[in-house]
Amino acid sequence: MPKIRTIENVGEVEFPDSMSDQEIDFAILRNQAADVQSMQQPTMAQSLKQSGYGNVSEFDPYGGTFNKFALGVGKGLVDTGRGIGQRLGIVSESDIAKARELDKPLMKSTAAQAGNIAGSILPAIPTAFIPGSQGYAGSTLVGGVLGALQPTTEDDSIVANTILGGAGGAVGKGIGDVIGAGISKGYTGAKTIAERLKNVSQKGQVPLAQKKAQAVLQTSGINLADLSESVRNSIVKDTQDALKINPKLSKDALNRLLDYRNTGATPRKAQLTLDPSDITRQTNVEKLAVNSAGNLKNVANENNSVLLKNLDDLGAAQSSGELFTSGSNVLDSASNFLQGRKEAVTNLYDVAKGLGGRDVMYDNLAFTNQVGKNLDAQLKNAFLPGEIKTIVNDIAEGKIPLNIQVAEQLKTILSSASRAAKQSGNGNAVSALKIVRDAIEETPLVGDVGNDVLGAFNAARKEAFNLKKLQENAPILKAIDDGVEPDKIFEKYIIRSNLDEFKNTIDVLDETAKQQLKNDMLSYIKFKSTAGNLDNTTAKISSSAMDKVFGKNGLITNKKLELLFNKDEIAKLNAIKNVIKYETTQPVGSAVNNSNTASSVYSALERIGSSKVVNAIPFGKPMLADPLTGITTDAAVRNSLNVPRSLLDNTKIPATPSRFRGLGGRLGAESFQKRQ
Repeated sequence: MPKIRTIENVGEVEFPDSMSDQEIDFAILRNQAADVQSMQQPTMAQSLKQSGYGNVSEFDPYGGTFNKFALGVGKGLVDTGRGIGQRLGIVSESDIAKARELDKPLMKSTAAQAGNIAGSILPAIPTAFIPGSQGYAGSTLVGGVLGALQPTTEDDSIVANTILGGAGGAVGKGIGDVIGAGISKGYTGAKTIAERLKNVSQKGQVPLAQKKAQAVLQTSGINLADLSESVRNSIVKDTQDALKINPKLSKDALNRLLDYRNTGATPRKAQLTLDPSDITRQTNVEKLAVNSAGNLKNVANENNSVLLKNLDDLGAAQSSGELFTSGSNVLDSASNFLQGRKEAVTNLYDVAKGLGGRDVMYDNLAFTNQVGKNLDAQLKNAFLPGEIKTIVNDIAEGKIPLNIQVAEQLKTILSSASRAAKQSGNGNAVSALKIVRDAIEETPLVGDVGNDVLGAFNAARKEAFNLKKLQENAPILKAIDDGVEPDKIFEKYIIRSNLDEFKNTIDVLDETAKQQLKNDMLSYIKFKSTAGNLDNTTAKISSSAMDKVFGKNGLITNKKLELLFNKDEIAKLNAIKNVIKYETTQPVGSAVNNSNTASSVYSALERIGSSKVVNAIPFGKPMLADPLTGITTDAAVRNSLNVPRSLLDNTKIPATPSRFRGLGGRLGAESFQKRQ
């Protein structure tokens, strides 16, 4: 055990137990013999420290921090007694002034000042059990009485002390109720722990939570078994924790939680309940946390980043992000398909020709009559290009024999003329040329045609007819013949096509093109939802913009998605859309302060922190306003992140016992828990 010696003008010095008394005396004498007159020379205490003889404290008549705090408490109690004596005429102002002068050295210590405040309010504790003293009015009254009882000199005012004391009582009630709330939470926590220990022995706990979650989700058409294992386990765990508090779950909150778990975003109470009061409170607390140190301040931004990453992981990151490239991919695959079908038609006609059908004739009069009749019926005769009119007239007069070979050549000429007319914007000419093209396919054969030739010819004609219908149903194929530009394809023939047109386009693409189209569509959704910003560090998803691009009323409907995306991918996309809606919803009834000025709670706390009353109290701001702000914010943050409680339907938190609220009335404001 170390040996402690008290040295004059030094204080207590701790020496090792191994040193004898003579060695200690020698060490003290050696240091006393040093020249200590120079201002540069270390003090006795410093010399002993440098010599390594243990802990040395400079001489302080009031002792350490704890002693100073205790002396401060005593001073606070004695001052109240002096004040009472002064009001009764027993103690004079001069006595008060002398006492203050004697206490000045002590009151230079922060610990003593804190103790003095504590001692001043200790007499108020018994009033906690007086009926009516638990509210703000009672707290203000008690505080005012205590203020009035504080001793005064000629420089002080009883009225000022009364006002200051009343304000202090109101402020003190806030802190005390927060403390009371903490006690209540401790009670709730202890009860929950006991319930959990009890539930450990109940084998059916997890199956019960799973059954409950399934029953709730099934009302929205969701099967728990269809979810991924990680999402399913998370939902069951959340449900299990919620059921320990209350068996009644909110269907809407659980469905919203599922969207959060599907995306990996962080759920908060207001986003799960979408209750206007919860949104108001949480948004304001988030602003308060931004200006202090709460951990809610980055959740919204982090969730935005998580949702962007979800889109990237689904495939948006693998897209080129350029409409020209996206259109080219679709165009190349569709062109290959179309070319293959055209070659099939040509091959079938070649078969017919090889069987001796090269010179098989069409009924030229039936052909020309059909052309003239349909042109007149649709008022398109004047728009048929002159060179095509010449060919049709020559066929009518027999100058050009309309056999299979000539018919194929005429089809090629008509296609070229149609592309030119479309490029020039002459829609009437395009319609007139189509009438001629259709007439070829409808013209019967004449003469003695063998069954084998007729069969081959009919097979070729059927294939040509099917290709024509396919091009009508899949505009992308027709657009290829018309010479469409790649940068026009994606927007017009993918995004803005109707469901049938989109399906027919998908059907003509190869697997590689389909996968690339998926990536491009995801990139398009991201592009439109972020106002064209594809940089995840600065992009912000807009709920309204996402609604316009995909979903029930969007350009890309769920029916379209089902043709290209699997069930899990669609669920993830819809979850992304829902979460961003929850994150940005501000329903009617939520009084959210959208500027960065203080909320109602924050404003009140700011007024406390900046008020002259609080600042007039020694260390009033660091000991009253700042702790109140921190406690309130921390409680609100924990409440917002408490997922199980957010799933409950009209759950009531156990109230703070009244005796603790009464005690809290002497020390602080109405509990944050109660205001929740």
